[in-house]
Amino acid sequence: MGQFHALPQWLNGEDDPTMTQLEHLAQKTHTAIGDLLLAEVPVETVPIPDYRTVADAHLSSPSVNLLDSIYICERRQDWYRR
Repeated sequence: MGQFHALPQWLNGEDDPTMTQLEHLAQKTHTAIGDLLLAEVPVETVPIPDYRTVADAHLSSPSVNLLDSIYICERRQDWYRR
């Protein structure tokens, strides 16, 4: 990441990023800024059965785009039920 040349120092604890730098990193990586402040990476699971795999193989982690699509559809379903 050329724009984040201080990333190794941030990860090693040698330096701390500013809030602006964290916001920029979160935007570039499509990550919630709160997730960057956690000690461990949160585990995201698909909230519905995953029929995209062969022989029910487990996917290690869903993509941000997949989760966004699922959450949008769930919000629409809730809206339709009202």
